[in-house]
Parts: sequence; structure tokens; C-alpha cells
Amino acid sequence: MTTLSDNIYSRKKALANAVDGQSPLCWRDLVTQAMSLAQKLRHSDLVVIDGEICLGTYIAITACVLGDTPFVLRNIRLETTAVLDYVITKLGATVRMHASDSSVAVQRLIDAEWKLGTNLPPLRYVGLTSGTTGSVRAVLLPRDGHDAFLSRGSDRLHLAEGAVLADPANASDLSLTNFFLSLFSGSTWVPLIRIADRVRAFSSLLRFGATHWRSVPIWISMFSNSTVGAENPAMRFVGFGGETLTSGIAKAAHKLFPAARILNTYGSTETNGFASVADVTDDLVSGVDAPCSIGTELDGWSFSIRADRSALELIVFSEHVAVGYVEFALGSNTGLSVQPFNGRHETRDTVTKLQDGTLAVVGRLDRRFNYHGVLVSPEPLERRVSAVVCSSCCLFSNSSGLVLLIEGSNDDRANRVRLALQEIPRNLWPVRVAHVSRIPRLPSMKVDYQAASLLAARSHSLYE
Repeated sequence: MTTLSDNIYSRKKALANAVDGQSPLCWRDLVTQAMSLAQKLRHSDLVVIDGEICLGTYIAITACVLGDTPFVLRNIRLETTAVLDYVITKLGATVRMHASDSSVAVQRLIDAEWKLGTNLPPLRYVGLTSGTTGSVRAVLLPRDGHDAFLSRGSDRLHLAEGAVLADPANASDLSLTNFFLSLFSGSTWVPLIRIADRVRAFSSLLRFGATHWRSVPIWISMFSNSTVGAENPAMRFVGFGGETLTSGIAKAAHKLFPAARILNTYGSTETNGFASVADVTDDLVSGVDAPCSIGTELDGWSFSIRADRSALELIVFSEHVAVGYVEFALGSNTGLSVQPFNGRHETRDTVTKLQDGTLAVVGRLDRRFNYHGVLVSPEPLERRVSAVVCSSCCLFSNSSGLVLLIEGSNDDRANRVRLALQEIPRNLWPVRVAHVSRIPRLPSMKVDYQAASLLAARSHSLYE
């Protein structure tokens, strides 16, 4: 099997990044710098990369791949100009980091690797994330499984030498996957770093002749109502992943990129790649805004469904899924647990079966909440409201009750909101409906519910 490190050595000169003031760098220069750093690494090291998404970050990542050294990507920050800091240490030694919580988390991870012992396969990298509860979860990604994903993923996304893959470069997991896919396939990677303006971002796609665009669905709103979509004939494939893709978002993408095929990929960090890829371009004739199909399983993968009260959870089986989780609570010296996957990943994604027999992701089990004795899945209600008000929204529960945040001015949407509420059961009407200029989001583009709750309290409500 062709490996990622093999393909890095054979790379030809291709533009890596020249967006938004960043200095141009070709793959040859990147690999040269990475090889110099890789010579200082050992297989038994663990490299911790702590900083914003920048060229230095990807040089360090490439060095780890060339040195067959596992790495942890931690504390990706876009809103600050962070200095790249990587710490190379032998497993079991003390790890120093900028943030104290990172120090604790990585030290616990090293302890866990020691406990897993010789049964742990060679790792490519460790996805380290922290939830809203303050717990830290590390996902261990095996090298062989990741190489297998890159081979199949490049093929299903039609990536090859000569392709130009544009990347929003703010969702760390997705951007890292795009970077690996471009390295493996020989395509050119163009990250749109720190470009928040729609016109500038779109002009960058034109300037670099992007043939592929892959992001989370919410990013298509960045280009909504743009008039320059038809001027981008080079775009051939637009891929989505990371959250539910609806037919409304897919239609918006097809309007912006009329010559492109719209692909819906299903997979996560834990699945170590795509478990399925569906071409939904020809299924966009219906006027109903509904979740799109994720297609059928790729070779080597299988799906199963488990009932969880009123929802159906998707279970993924494959020899290529992550090794497992390492979980621990910050500030605690106890409670370290290692949860092996053993070829089975319980995704926490809720699904529905479509008429053609395929599945569509409709929400998340961990977003459900109990409201006055009713188990609420907010995603279907959000989609219903968004379709009426023609804007993004989020519904959540806090100490005051149900809260609905809607992006944009309330000048022309108040009546639409009232119409949308008529389609929601009265016992689930939000106690507060607030219009905000932008729904707060984490770097992963998921809603920051803590910030959203504070914003809702300060915003004028439709009822007031």
C-alpha cells in the first residue's frame, strides 16, 4: 500500500499557500524544511504542536509524517496570532506547554499510552478535543488505517495531480484532512486562512483556479447570494462533511458552482476517514429542504442502526476506525480511562432511512435535551425555522427555558419567525427569540452555546 510519507518524497512543485498576506511556499520548500526537522525526531517521540493554523504548523506536521512520529495538534486559534510551539519529548517525560490545561492533558495522554503498552499500533496522530464539560478526550489514529483512508478518499473525491483543493482552513480536523489528502494525491492545497469576507474568499478561489472545495456545510453561507458563482467554471467537485448536509445548502452550493458535482461525505475523526461518499447533485429537484443521503458504505466499512428511545444512532464498523479514546478530567489525578473501539465506533449521530434505502444524518444524540418531560431533538426544528426565515438559527435550552437565536436583522424577519413558530408544537415554543448579527461559533464552526446563551440574554427578544 502506498503510504503518505512515500508520496511526500515524490511531490512536485505546487503552490501550498499564498493567501491573505501569507508568504508563498511550494511543496518542495515545505518538504525540504520538514525533512530537516524530521531528522531530529525519533519513533518514540510525541510531538505536540500548539499554535494557529499557519505554514509553520504544516511544516511540523509534515516532519512528523516523514519521521513516522505521532503528533498531537492542540489549541488551534484563529483569532490570535500565536507563535508555533512544538515540544519534542520521549514518551513518559514531562511535557511543557503554553497552557496549563494542555500540559495536564498531554501528560495524561502519555501515561495512557504507557498503560496501553505494546498492543498500541503505530499512530499517525492524536486528535485531542475538550468538550463543554471540561473533560478532555484523545482520539488515537493508527497510521495504516489513515493511509488506507487517504488512498480511498482521494479516489472518491476525484483528487489527483493537477487538482486544486480549496480549504476554509479554520476547522482543524477538516483542514488537516484536506492537507493530508492533497499531500497524498499530489494535488495543490489552497487554504483560505483568515479570510472572512465573501468576495475576497471567492476571488481567491478564482485566482487559484480551484477545482475542489471541501468544508462543513455552514461555510456555504459565506458565499450565499454571491453573483460570481457562474464565473468559476474550474470548480468540479464541492464536498461537505462534519455536520448534516441539507438539500437547501446543497442547492445553494450548486447555484454558486453550477459545473460542480455536490458530494456528501460521512466520516469523523474517530472513523479515521470517510465511511461513505454520496453524489447528491441529481437529487436536488425536490422543493423540500431535507437532510441529504450519505450514500452506501465504502469497501471495508459497514453501518448498523441502534434504537435510542425516539432516535436511531448510527454505528460504524471497520478495521480502519480509530484505536479508541483516552478520557480524563482536567484538574483531577484520577479517573483516567482507556476505551478501545475494537473496530466499532458508536457515532452519536442520529439517522433516518430514506426511500432509496440509504441513510441521512438528522442530528446528534448529545444535542438532545429534556424540556418539561419532553425529549427534544433541536435540529429538525432549526431546519424548519431556517427554511422560513431564510437564515441560520440555533435552538437550545438554558436556565430560562428554550432560546432561539436567528442570524440577521429582525426588520424583515419578524413575521417570518411568527409563521415558523406556527409549525412548532406550542409546548416547544421558545421563551426567547433573539436576532443576532452572527451566531457565535467555535473554531470547528460548531455553535458555542455558552457564548450564545450570554448573547441571547443581552439581545432584544421578538416578544419584547
